[in-house]
Amino acid sequence: MAFEILLGLFILASPPSDSESEKACVQAIALFHGIPEAQLWQKLRQDPENIVCLKNVPGRYQQHPNFIRLVYDPDRGVINPKTIREAMAAIVAAENQIIAANIIRAPAKSSGDFIDGNGDLLDIKLPSSPRTPEALPVDPQHWFEEAMKKLERDPVNFKTGRATKIKVIFDVTWITEEDEQRLKRFLKEKIPADLYKFVYYVQLPEPIRRLRSK
Repeated sequence: MAFEILLGLFILASPPSDSESEKACVQAIALFHGIPEAQLWQKLRQDPENIVCLKNVPGRYQQHPNFIRLVYDPDRGVINPKTIREAMAAIVAAENQIIAANIIRAPAKSSGDFIDGNGDLLDIKLPSSPRTPEALPVDPQHWFEEAMKKLERDPVNFKTGRATKIKVIFDVTWITEEDEQRLKRFLKEKIPADLYKFVYYVQLPEPIRRLRSK
């Protein structure tokens, strides 16, 4: 509760300066994780490309009525760059009408990340292209296996109580166009057609430190 109050004040207050917003965000995340602020600052400075603070998130996402709860992962009890990116991807998926609006975070141990307005479970995948030539590129086989772990399940729809399928949504914002095309081709070839219809792709419209090739 203390975290939500602090984070809520951070979002609803008049626009602070970069340094003030960063400080408020770090205080909120440190409080939530129960770690010293100095330790978190040290981690932030080691990897400034991460969207760790909400100050790096465009305002339209923060203004989503359920944003604070969407970025919180109850399975792991954390808010971090991954959970923030998952929330942004889910919001865009709803805007693109891939899923029904009025999304909420799925409860712990429910096999998915979110529940859409129709009661269907959603799982967000966040492949990321390497930053250096020495790193391995996006591995389509890995993401095929991750997708199949979800697609082979038959969870219960949270509204109807009937068996359904998890919608697997790949956010391709964070990979190069080459990796994106290779991933899509591989998944379409490997995933059975009756399951592939539950696979979707989204891309954030904003150039948020993306790794897209020119």
